[in-house]
Amino acid sequence: MYPGALSLSGLLLTLLLGLGAPLERLSAERLVAEVWCELEPAVYEDQAYPVPAETAARRILEEARVYLSAMIYGYRFSYTPYDRSRRVEERFEITPIAEIPWGDSSLEIIEVIRQGNRMLGKVAYTLADHQRSRRNAWSSNTHPFSAGRGGESVLSGVSGKIAAFERSIKEAVRGYARKRVFNKPREINGEVLLWEEPRVTIDSGDYVSTVRIKLFIRELIPYSVF
Repeated sequence: MYPGALSLSGLLLTLLLGLGAPLERLSAERLVAEVWCELEPAVYEDQAYPVPAETAARRILEEARVYLSAMIYGYRFSYTPYDRSRRVEERFEITPIAEIPWGDSSLEIIEVIRQGNRMLGKVAYTLADHQRSRRNAWSSNTHPFSAGRGGESVLSGVSGKIAAFERSIKEAVRGYARKRVFNKPREINGEVLLWEEPRVTIDSGDYVSTVRIKLFIRELIPYSVF
């Protein structure tokens, strides 16, 4: 069962009435992600078209879960910079350190509206003490900020938004490394934490994601021989 399923009937009633659920005051112990879902996407991935409200709500929760997990736990990454002289292709891999589990009662839709051919939802997650402590540890100036922007064709369907998000993280890591790591390494390993919700738009036929991350480089592996 996906998170928030028990309250979905109320959500659908709200949509039918054309009203947004009242937005409660958020405390410092909550994180919020604003996510939109296309009701008439360029790619038909379901038999029903336009996308039913229940399907759209589920997609909003699924996408928000990815972002909120990244804001709490982050990713481990491995990055190999492109090196033409060595004929090395660029490679970037990320692995979630942990994720908000399906059915977590702390994940909930707190506001939803329909705007044109989109459903817009605000999804909140209430932090436990250990999760709040983890975020606080990353707030130190020893973990620098970096920003990145990445895109993926809308023809990729729903998965294209997440692909654009992951590419924007790669660009944030790449941008930081290019400015501060002067001798190009063979590989960079470390961790990143999404510091605030990503901004996702559609531009020139692409999903475009812009992120701001915190970065920790754990290991720089040099080339031993040119």
